[in-house]
Amino acid sequence: MVLSSQPLDRLVTADAATWLYRELVADTPEPLRDAGFGREVREAQARRRQWLIAQGFAEEADGMTVFRAGMIGALQRRELLRVAARMSEELDLPFAESPPRAPIEGLYRRPVELVSGRFALIEKSREFTLVS
Repeated sequence: MVLSSQPLDRLVTADAATWLYRELVADTPEPLRDAGFGREVREAQARRRQWLIAQGFAEEADGMTVFRAGMIGALQRRELLRVAARMSEELDLPFAESPPRAPIEGLYRRPVELVSGRFALIEKSREFTLVS
């Protein structure tokens, strides 16, 4: 299973929702060995935790990290809007954010691989959207 198309080091400061945070906030995180890749993931998670604190998405209290409600959605939306702005220039079409669970109409153009996950580029006559 591929967790990310990005190398582990780039995920630490990615302004996006990454699988590193999913493990940080999981009720039952995957057990990691204290050697090899497991150790690298632990170190990356510690650095990611500090990045989230610096960005205001988390804070430390009584030796524990408390993550802000809505952190995952906010990080995913940041990345989505940043990529959509770039794609809007490339496509010469405005981006239209689709409401959650709303029906989507248009032509499927291609997949778009983001750090937050895979999206589909759906083009309409005068705009486009990205949906997961």
